[in-house]
Amino acid sequence: MKFRSIIQNNAYDCNIKWRMTNLCNYRCSYCIQHADGVLSDVREAGKSLPGLAETNAKLLDTAGTLNRLMEQAPHKSFSLLLVGGEVSVLDIPSILGQLKSKKLKKLHITTNLSASVAYYRAVREALPEDCIFRLECSWHEEYSSAKAFLEKVKAVSAFADVSVEAVSTATNGDRIDELTGLLQGYSFPWKIETDKRSVTSMEEKREKCRSGWGSAPVGGPVRYTVTLEDGSVRTYASANRMVMDLSPNGRFLEVEGHICTEGWDNLDLDGDMIFQRGETGECSRKRVPVSEFVWRKPLPCSGEQAKHCSLCGNMSLY
Repeated sequence: MKFRSIIQNNAYDCNIKWRMTNLCNYRCSYCIQHADGVLSDVREAGKSLPGLAETNAKLLDTAGTLNRLMEQAPHKSFSLLLVGGEVSVLDIPSILGQLKSKKLKKLHITTNLSASVAYYRAVREALPEDCIFRLECSWHEEYSSAKAFLEKVKAVSAFADVSVEAVSTATNGDRIDELTGLLQGYSFPWKIETDKRSVTSMEEKREKCRSGWGSAPVGGPVRYTVTLEDGSVRTYASANRMVMDLSPNGRFLEVEGHICTEGWDNLDLDGDMIFQRGETGECSRKRVPVSEFVWRKPLPCSGEQAKHCSLCGNMSLY
């Protein structure tokens, strides 16, 4: 399905997505990263996370470099999304201490909420006073009861905007029903994802999209506005659902010639590396050290990658 533009709806001049670590303190049966062996094996109670000290030190340095990039940019406002693994196994308050720029206007963290309420409060206190703090809280029924989890969400909602998400599998339907029933007594936005391991065909993926996979949290925002070639407009809550709908194969879009904003109003970090587009707009998904990143204004997308883009950077295209 051809489109004229895909615009990410955002109130900030630049969105930064920072995948900080593959370390995690949970081993959920439905976790694709765990099944693929990506996450470090740290499930044993009381066992320290391998490489944690080194990861924290690396991210402290990276945060200082990122802060300098923000200060040097012409942008007036930034939003920052932190994802893992599980980011709360890291010393996020200290890492944020290196991000002193007053341009940081929103921090969004995805977390299993396993850290203490005091930890999340320390994260809030490390931020500029006018910075919005949002926690996207993932419930994993193998580790916590729905009631206890929601009471903890309520506790952190005293100092953070919160939302709840969970994964529905072939075996936990009764517990998901319990969670959604209890959620009726709270005002949190929430979303139930489908276990992606059970998806065996593209048609099944499309059907799950239509039935709610990747849909907006109840009470949550629309993330993308798409203008199609015929001038009609569609809105989407997630890149996954949008690409599924627009792409002939359900995975990639052909974006060659579209103006791409990656590297200008959207930055994509992985640890201490950052995605850097070429000087003339070519996209190769090349990553360079954050210290070598150069701000580049939007240019027409070119290169082999432009023929099969997954929008993994959550950029806009027009």
